[in-house]
Amino acid sequence: MLTPMSGFDAESTEAQPAPSLRATMSAVLSRRLIDAALAEATRATVSVTVVVVDESGVLKELVRMDGAPLVSVQTAINKAYAAAAIGMPPDDFYAAIESDGAAVAEFATRPGLALIAGGLPVIAGGQPAGAIAVAGAMTGAEDRRIAEVAISSAMG
Repeated sequence: MLTPMSGFDAESTEAQPAPSLRATMSAVLSRRLIDAALAEATRATVSVTVVVVDESGVLKELVRMDGAPLVSVQTAINKAYAAAAIGMPPDDFYAAIESDGAAVAEFATRPGLALIAGGLPVIAGGQPAGAIAVAGAMTGAEDRRIAEVAISSAMG
Protein backbone atom coordinates (compact mmCIF):
# COMPACT_ATOMS: atom_id res chain seq x y z
CA MET A 1 0.00 0.00 0.00
CA LEU A 2 1.44 3.33 -1.05
CA THR A 3 1.31 6.06 1.52
CA PRO A 4 1.50 9.57 0.14
CA MET A 5 4.39 10.67 2.31
CA SER A 6 6.66 7.63 2.35
CA GLY A 7 7.03 6.80 -1.34
CA PHE A 8 7.51 3.13 -0.37
CA ASP A 9 5.31 0.10 -0.87
CA ALA A 10 4.30 -1.38 2.50
CA GLU A 11 5.21 -4.88 1.30
CA SER A 12 8.49 -3.87 -0.26
CA THR A 13 11.40 -1.63 0.51
CA GLU A 14 11.68 -0.53 -3.13
CA ALA A 15 11.03 3.13 -3.74
CA GLN A 16 7.85 3.83 -5.68
CA PRO A 17 7.38 6.82 -7.95
CA ALA A 18 6.02 9.81 -6.11
CA PRO A 19 2.49 10.79 -7.06
CA SER A 20 2.55 13.60 -9.58
CA LEU A 21 0.48 16.73 -9.38
CA ARG A 22 -0.67 18.82 -12.31
CA ALA A 23 -0.76 22.58 -12.38
CA THR A 24 -4.23 24.06 -12.61
CA MET A 25 -5.81 27.40 -13.41
CA SER A 26 -6.79 29.35 -10.30
CA ALA A 27 -9.96 31.40 -10.16
CA VAL A 28 -7.87 34.51 -9.55
CA LEU A 29 -5.72 33.96 -12.65
CA SER A 30 -8.79 33.07 -14.70
CA ARG A 31 -10.42 36.39 -13.77
CA ARG A 32 -7.21 38.33 -14.54
CA LEU A 33 -7.01 36.73 -17.99
CA ILE A 34 -10.65 37.48 -18.75
CA ASP A 35 -10.34 41.10 -17.58
CA ALA A 36 -7.13 41.68 -19.56
CA ALA A 37 -8.64 40.20 -22.74
CA LEU A 38 -11.80 42.26 -22.39
CA ALA A 39 -9.76 45.41 -21.86
CA GLU A 40 -7.68 44.72 -24.97
CA ALA A 41 -10.75 43.92 -27.07
CA THR A 42 -12.34 47.18 -25.88
CA ARG A 43 -9.17 49.10 -26.86
CA ALA A 44 -9.31 47.43 -30.29
CA THR A 45 -13.04 48.25 -30.53
CA VAL A 46 -13.98 44.65 -31.25
CA SER A 47 -16.64 42.52 -29.53
CA VAL A 48 -15.44 39.02 -28.71
CA THR A 49 -16.10 36.02 -26.53
CA VAL A 50 -13.34 35.10 -24.08
CA VAL A 51 -13.08 31.65 -22.52
CA VAL A 52 -10.73 30.28 -19.86
CA VAL A 53 -10.47 26.54 -19.16
CA ASP A 54 -8.50 24.52 -16.61
CA GLU A 55 -5.82 21.92 -17.38
CA SER A 56 -8.47 19.36 -18.35
CA GLY A 57 -10.24 21.71 -20.74
CA VAL A 58 -13.13 22.25 -18.33
CA LEU A 59 -14.71 25.69 -18.47
CA LYS A 60 -13.65 28.11 -15.73
CA GLU A 61 -15.14 31.32 -17.18
CA LEU A 62 -16.83 32.60 -20.31
CA VAL A 63 -17.70 36.19 -21.17
CA ARG A 64 -19.46 37.21 -24.37
CA MET A 65 -19.17 40.94 -24.93
CA ASP A 66 -22.22 42.83 -26.13
CA GLY A 67 -22.34 42.49 -29.89
CA ALA A 68 -20.02 39.47 -30.11
CA PRO A 69 -21.23 36.98 -32.73
CA LEU A 70 -23.21 34.07 -31.33
CA VAL A 71 -20.94 31.61 -33.17
CA SER A 72 -18.00 33.01 -31.19
CA VAL A 73 -19.20 31.27 -28.02
CA GLN A 74 -18.71 27.68 -29.19
CA THR A 75 -15.68 28.65 -31.27
CA ALA A 76 -13.91 30.12 -28.22
CA ILE A 77 -14.77 27.05 -26.13
CA ASN A 78 -13.33 24.77 -28.84
CA LYS A 79 -10.16 26.86 -29.21
CA ALA A 80 -9.56 26.86 -25.45
CA TYR A 81 -10.15 23.11 -25.17
CA ALA A 82 -7.73 22.47 -28.04
CA ALA A 83 -5.02 24.66 -26.49
CA ALA A 84 -5.32 22.89 -23.12
CA ALA A 85 -5.54 19.39 -24.64
CA ILE A 86 -2.63 19.83 -27.04
CA GLY A 87 -0.50 22.06 -24.84
CA MET A 88 0.27 24.50 -27.64
CA PRO A 89 -1.62 27.05 -29.70
CA PRO A 90 -4.01 25.08 -31.93
CA ASP A 91 -3.03 27.00 -35.05
CA ASP A 92 0.65 26.17 -34.42
CA PHE A 93 -0.32 22.52 -34.00
CA TYR A 94 -2.23 22.62 -37.28
CA ALA A 95 0.80 24.12 -39.03
CA ALA A 96 2.93 21.28 -37.65
CA ILE A 97 0.61 18.54 -38.98
CA GLU A 98 -0.66 20.30 -42.11
CA SER A 99 1.49 18.25 -44.49
CA ASP A 100 0.24 14.96 -42.99
CA GLY A 101 -3.20 14.44 -44.53
CA ALA A 102 -4.04 11.52 -42.26
CA ALA A 103 -3.26 13.54 -39.12
CA VAL A 104 -5.28 16.50 -40.37
CA ALA A 105 -8.22 14.21 -41.17
CA GLU A 106 -8.00 12.57 -37.73
CA PHE A 107 -7.92 15.82 -35.77
CA ALA A 108 -10.44 17.60 -38.01
CA THR A 109 -13.09 15.01 -37.12
CA ARG A 110 -12.74 15.35 -33.35
CA PRO A 111 -15.70 17.17 -31.87
CA GLY A 112 -14.85 20.26 -29.85
CA LEU A 113 -11.33 20.67 -31.20
CA ALA A 114 -10.77 23.88 -33.18
CA LEU A 115 -7.31 24.02 -34.78
CA ILE A 116 -7.51 27.72 -35.55
CA ALA A 117 -5.86 30.84 -34.13
CA GLY A 118 -7.06 32.39 -30.90
CA GLY A 119 -6.42 29.71 -28.27
CA LEU A 120 -3.29 29.73 -26.11
CA PRO A 121 -2.23 27.39 -23.34
CA VAL A 122 -1.27 28.87 -19.98
CA ILE A 123 1.91 27.07 -18.96
CA ALA A 124 3.04 26.50 -15.36
CA GLY A 125 6.01 24.33 -14.51
CA GLY A 126 6.36 23.28 -18.14
CA GLN A 127 2.81 21.89 -18.30
CA PRO A 128 -0.51 23.39 -19.40
CA ALA A 129 -2.38 24.71 -16.36
CA GLY A 130 -5.26 25.72 -18.60
CA ALA A 131 -5.90 27.91 -21.60
CA ILE A 132 -7.47 31.12 -22.78
CA ALA A 133 -9.25 31.60 -26.09
CA VAL A 134 -10.74 34.54 -27.91
CA ALA A 135 -13.20 34.37 -30.80
CA GLY A 136 -15.24 36.94 -32.66
CA ALA A 137 -12.69 39.37 -34.10
CA MET A 138 -12.50 39.65 -37.87
CA THR A 139 -9.48 37.31 -38.06
CA GLY A 140 -7.97 34.50 -36.06
CA ALA A 141 -4.76 36.51 -35.91
CA GLU A 142 -6.59 39.31 -34.08
CA ASP A 143 -8.19 36.78 -31.71
CA ARG A 144 -4.72 35.38 -30.96
CA ARG A 145 -3.23 38.85 -30.45
CA ILE A 146 -5.90 39.65 -27.84
CA ALA A 147 -5.20 36.34 -26.05
CA GLU A 148 -1.45 37.03 -26.13
CA VAL A 149 -1.96 40.49 -24.62
CA ALA A 150 -4.17 38.96 -21.92
CA ILE A 151 -1.53 36.41 -20.93
CA SER A 152 1.22 39.01 -20.97
CA SER A 153 -0.83 41.43 -18.86
CA ALA A 154 -2.19 38.89 -16.39
CA MET A 155 1.03 36.96 -15.83
CA GLY A 156 3.62 39.60 -16.61
